[in-house]
Amino acid sequence: MKPLYSLPVTGYLIYRSYTHNSLTPLGIVTAALTALLHSSHRSALPFSLLVVFFLAGTRATKLKHDVKSRYTLSSTGSGSSPSSSAARRGGGDGGEPRTHVQVLANSGVASFLLLLHLYRTNFKHGSWSGHVKAQQEEGCVPTTGSVEGLLLAGIVANYAAVAADTFSSELGILAQNEPRLITRPWVRVPRGTNGGVTAAGLAAGVLGSLIIAVASTVVMPFCGASQTGRLGPVGRVLMAQEKAETYRGWTLTDKLIWILAVTGGGALGSVLDSLFGAILQASVVDRRTGKIVEGAGGEKVLVSSRGKGKTAKREVVHSERNRDEALRETKAADMDGRDISAVPEESRSVLTGMDWLDNNQINLLMAACMSFGSVALASWYWGIPLSRLWT
Repeated sequence: MKPLYSLPVTGYLIYRSYTHNSLTPLGIVTAALTALLHSSHRSALPFSLLVVFFLAGTRATKLKHDVKSRYTLSSTGSGSSPSSSAARRGGGDGGEPRTHVQVLANSGVASFLLLLHLYRTNFKHGSWSGHVKAQQEEGCVPTTGSVEGLLLAGIVANYAAVAADTFSSELGILAQNEPRLITRPWVRVPRGTNGGVTAAGLAAGVLGSLIIAVASTVVMPFCGASQTGRLGPVGRVLMAQEKAETYRGWTLTDKLIWILAVTGGGALGSVLDSLFGAILQASVVDRRTGKIVEGAGGEKVLVSSRGKGKTAKREVVHSERNRDEALRETKAADMDGRDISAVPEESRSVLTGMDWLDNNQINLLMAACMSFGSVALASWYWGIPLSRLWT
């Protein structure tokens, strides 16, 4: 993508993140480097999807933030500073800023695929000067696919999945009915429970992936009817191996199928995230209020204060109803050296799931499954061996 377009947009997003407290300082640096990497591709697709995801996700986070913040509790038990519930779901604009870990959890897989693309163009198929020349050549993805098309399919799948997950969690929590646990649909769970799903949340996930699907269709370098011979450096290698007439331009029907496939894949990613969350991530509930406790920046929530030293003694569960009482208890424990576990009953317990992964790791795992799965599916559909990616 031309720096003339990408640099001003990147600068604006950095400025907006700083002024709106959407990202931590390290998060801003990570996001800036991620944007520069995404703009390195000759197509505007990766950078455009990154921008669309950031803007749409931020909007979903801001929507009725005051209402959403009442459904869950924040926690200092993960070792970070106190944060609002928005920090887990994305942060910023009314909540705590998003960390560099959250940025990487959402864009890390796409960045890896872009690095693989840079390896192919810079080190495997020529020098840097050859790469610059290739960037300036007009290329496109034919209906029969290309190696570059496999990488782009994985990038699109990444952002469709994380957008669906963001919309599902941000808007699904506003559903009128309490969610059902995805592994036990007959069980109702509190709002914010990992693996809790609602019809409204699933519909919101479809909306999020649809936004990415439409955006990708607008900027994806599809071959038109008059471009079948202008496939770029990778496409011309394929042209030398197969008959040129096997390549045709993308029709409106082809693009509609693409939109449906991307939308469905993104929605599936949201469901997979819920499944992973229900099994691999602990949902911690505050016994006094019955609300879910969320860790700062998507990190794990400390459940028990026993054996955790001074940090555990100072742990406070912030709730509107019991905040003063909790503060008195922790202050007294600090003054006489008592462990807060001396309080008759722990204030938190694990409601569902195993405490194996935190929210960021769940997001990264889901994005990796959907992205690499989409690359494999496109490889099968287009008949392009996966080994072509590195050979």
